Formats: sequence, structure tokens, C-alpha cells
Amino acid sequence: MGLFDGFKKKFENVGSSKKVKHVIDEKKKKPAKKEKKDGGLTHEEIAGAQAMEKQEKPGNKAAVEEPKKSKKDAVKAPRDTKYAFRILLKPLVTEKSAYLTSERTYMFAVHPDATKNEIAKAIYAAYDVKPTSVRLENRRGKEITYGRISGKTRQTRKAFVKLPEGKTIDIYQS
Repeated sequence: MGLFDGFKKKFENVGSSKKVKHVIDEKKKKPAKKEKKDGGLTHEEIAGAQAMEKQEKPGNKAAVEEPKKSKKDAVKAPRDTKYAFRILLKPLVTEKSAYLTSERTYMFAVHPDATKNEIAKAIYAAYDVKPTSVRLENRRGKEITYGRISGKTRQTRKAFVKLPEGKTIDIYQS
């Protein structure tokens, strides 16, 4: 046990002389000063700025009541698109898809194992529009030859998503 006692004493002394900056100095009964790092703001300055944004004073805990917002003005919570873009690989932008957008139908490259229900849920999660119908097209891989080496490209799957009247998806911006 004598071997371990030496280590214990060594580690007990480490850090005991160091003073944590945010702890109140007991001799002075004042909080220790916080240093700015590279011209950044301290926690008090950040709290003061946030309090000013909320139109309240830092010492006053009573918040100023904001007028109630109507349902139209309410900000929507961010949608959970965690798995949507694993199913919807990319929107397909071709001449055919540009023509189909006039008929409220959009083309997407989708995961080869995705079902129609999964694709419809992914469209709703990603674009906040419930599709009226989903059609699928399986495309087989093409036989290719590169010199003496022959092979096959991978299989792909396309989805044709039809939206209700008056709804659109802006796929050219995203």
C-alpha cells in the first residue's frame, strides 16, 4: 500500500493551489474577475444583452409580457427531417421533370428499398406537403464495358410524386 500512498499525495496536491475563476473569493466576499478571451464577451455582458433584447433590466426578474400571437403569426417548429433525406436522395431535374411540374408531379431519386408510404412521409417531413399519389419506377443497371473489363452499373429507383391542387415544391432552390 505504500506505493499507492505516494500517488495519492501527489494527486491531492495537484490543483489545490489553483483558484476557480467563477467562485467567490472568500476573503474579499466579491466574485473573482473574469478575463476576456480575444476580445470576446463575458457572461455578464451576454446576459445583459439578452436582457436588453427582452426589454427587461438585468436586476429585474419580472419579464415584460408580450402580446399574444395569433395562429397565423406563430412560428412553426423545425420539422424532423432526420430520415427524410436518406429516403429522398435528390430531386431529378430534367426536361421531363420540368414538364411534369406543370402537372404538379415531381421526380425524385429515392433509396432502392423505399416504399410508397415511406416516400410520402419523407416528402411531408422535408417539404411540409402531403402528396396525393406516389408512383415508382425501378431502373435496372446498364451493362458497361471499359476495355476488356465488363460490368454493370447499380440499380436506381425513381419516384413520381403528385401534389394536391395549389401546392408546390421549390426544388430548384434547394
